[in-house]
Amino acid sequence: MNDIVFFYPATVTLTPKCREQISEYVELPNDVFVFASRFKEQILMTLEPGDDPPVVKWSYEESAELNHVLPSIWDFIEEELSAEEEWRKRRKK
Repeated sequence: MNDIVFFYPATVTLTPKCREQISEYVELPNDVFVFASRFKEQILMTLEPGDDPPVVKWSYEESAELNHVLPSIWDFIEEELSAEEEWRKRRKK
C-alpha cells in the first residue's frame, strides 16, 4: 500500500493526469475513473459506472492494452488491506 497512490485528495487529480500520461499508448473512455497509480507505470481504473465495478489495469509493459484484473473494486481494496496486514505481521517479528 505504501507504493500506490489511491488516497484522497490525490485521487481527485489522478484521472486527468493519467489520461495525459498514457495518451500516446491508449485512449481512455470519457467516463473512466482512475483510482490508483503505482510509480506512474501501473494505473488501475474502472470503465463502468456502478457501486462495484470491475478493475482494469494499464501498465507500461503492456502499453497498448487495458486488462481486466479484478472482478470488483472491493476485491482490490481487500487485497491491499490483506497485504498491509501481512507486511505489519512480518515487521513485528
